[in-house]
Amino acid sequence: MRSSIRALVVAVALLLPGVALAGGFEITLQEPLSLSFGPAGADFGGDSFNNIFIDGVFQETPWLSSFYGDATFVTGPMLSLTVNDSDPDRGTSDYVFGPGTFTLTAHWTDQFGNVQEGRYVAPLLELRINIRCEQELSAQDCGDSGGINGSLGDASASFGAGQFDHALAQILGLGLSGGAFSLDWPLDGIEGSPSDSFRAAGSNSATLDIAIPVEVPEPSILSLLMLSPILGLRFRR
Repeated sequence: MRSSIRALVVAVALLLPGVALAGGFEITLQEPLSLSFGPAGADFGGDSFNNIFIDGVFQETPWLSSFYGDATFVTGPMLSLTVNDSDPDRGTSDYVFGPGTFTLTAHWTDQFGNVQEGRYVAPLLELRINIRCEQELSAQDCGDSGGINGSLGDASASFGAGQFDHALAQILGLGLSGGAFSLDWPLDGIEGSPSDSFRAAGSNSATLDIAIPVEVPEPSILSLLMLSPILGLRFRR
C-alpha cells in the first residue's frame, strides 16, 4: 500500500511544471533604428523583426507559420545633461534618462489564418546617450559616414526583468518571466544641439540584436510516460 501511495506522489510531482531551464529569446531589429530624445524623454520605436530564435533555434508555430513584430521603448524625463565644449575642435555631450517601459509585440497566424498577437513588457532602468562629436559645437567635421551633416554618438540602455503575456508564452512554450538585459548601439545623423528640446538620431548599424534570458519549462509528460510501466506493476500487485 505504501509503495502505491509513493508511486502516486511521484506521478503527481511529474505532472507539475519541471524546473525551468535557462534559455535565450533572440530577435534582430532591422533598420531604421530611430531614436528621438530631449528634456521630456526619449523614444525608440517602430523597429521591426522578422523571426524569433530561442537558443539559436528558429521558432515556428505548430502549423509552421513564423513570427514577426516590433520592439519599442520610452523613457522618463531627462535626468541630466553634461556638455563639454572646452575643446573647440570637438564638443561632446552626455544625456541620462530615467525609468521607462520596453515593449516587444509579436504577431503570428493561427491554423485558420487569423493574425494573433502577444507581448513582452519590461521596465527600462536607464538610457544613456553619449554624443562623442557634437557637430554644432565642433570646428571639425564629425565625419558622419552616413553623409548626413549630423553628430555622432552611442546609446546604451539597461532593462530589468519583464513578463510575457500568456498568448506569446504559450505559443513559444516559455515561462512567463524574462530576465534583465541591455542594449548598446551606435548613433549617427544626430540632429540639432544640446540646447534643442527635440533631437532625432539614426544608426550606422543595419541591425540590432536583442537577447532576453527566458525560462524553458522541462517536459514532464515524457517522464510520466516512462514511469507508467512501473506504476502499472505497483497497482497490479
